[in-house]
Amino acid sequence: MNWDQFKDVLTQTTSFPTDYRFKFIVPLDSLPALEETIRPHTPEFRPSKKGNYVSATVSIACESPDEVVNWYNKVSSIPGIISL
Repeated sequence: MNWDQFKDVLTQTTSFPTDYRFKFIVPLDSLPALEETIRPHTPEFRPSKKGNYVSATVSIACESPDEVVNWYNKVSSIPGIISL
């Protein structure tokens, strides 16, 4: 992903500070890593039909587009995670 371009889009479309809604899909065995990474924030979870994956939605107060990108970078090290 081109993070500079993404930050430009955020700057144009979002008024900061804001509660930014993050959505992730994560394999079930990587769920504890996601929960620890985004602590103290509490996501809402929805399991996949077969139960192998979980979708997670969480709102995090962000002061700037850079902070949004930082959160995406933090979770990117979690095995199998997909950021939406």
